[in-house]
Amino acid sequence: MAENIYFFVPNIIGYVRIITGILAFYCAQDWKAFFGLYFVSYFLDCLDGLAARKLNQATRFGQMLDMVTDRCCTACLLALLAHLYPGVLGFTFYLLLALDLGSHYCMVYSQLLSGTENHKKVSEKATWLLRTYYTNQAV
Repeated sequence: MAENIYFFVPNIIGYVRIITGILAFYCAQDWKAFFGLYFVSYFLDCLDGLAARKLNQATRFGQMLDMVTDRCCTACLLALLAHLYPGVLGFTFYLLLALDLGSHYCMVYSQLLSGTENHKKVSEKATWLLRTYYTNQAV
């Protein structure tokens, strides 16, 4: 009988990240609760990949769950900051939001077209910044 990947440890960590992310933005009026929950969500982001590698439970579903959760939390944070800081600074946050979503879409789509299994695998010819971001486990 095949294992149910939806219950792999890294994916369960991902589900908890989603819940803590949603709760963080629900509690956005209370900055202490927001930062605590947001910190937990991003701390768990460090653990899900580690758990996937250590437990040999890396899956394409888990990769996409992680990336989509990252993008959603980052988008919500940038939108919240844009709301809190209107004007030029707020507009800058919206530009960063567009850059984040657009750049990740382009990266994933180019990897899909090239047949690469993982969106974090980059060519040796890629810029030093992309190589550092996608290959350094500390980043």
